[in-house]
Amino acid sequence: MIAREQLVEELRRLSDEDVQRVTRFLAILKSKSHSKQIASLDENSLRIMYEEASGEDSLLADSGLSEYAAGLKREDKQ
Repeated sequence: MIAREQLVEELRRLSDEDVQRVTRFLAILKSKSHSKQIASLDENSLRIMYEEASGEDSLLADSGLSEYAAGLKREDKQ
């Protein structure tokens, strides 16, 4: 049997409580794997992502500035 099939057989034999423990353990393994993927980003990739997000933030801020100012004026009149 390959490892996956052996694992399935072992899971079938476990009590419900032990299956819950295995499920929690798998969640921890997935979390650690995800953390490693995030940590593996190099400095250049992070710089590029930051620059892209910064540019998008500026565009959004500039496009909504006139609407924001108009809203403030409306509030002042009330």
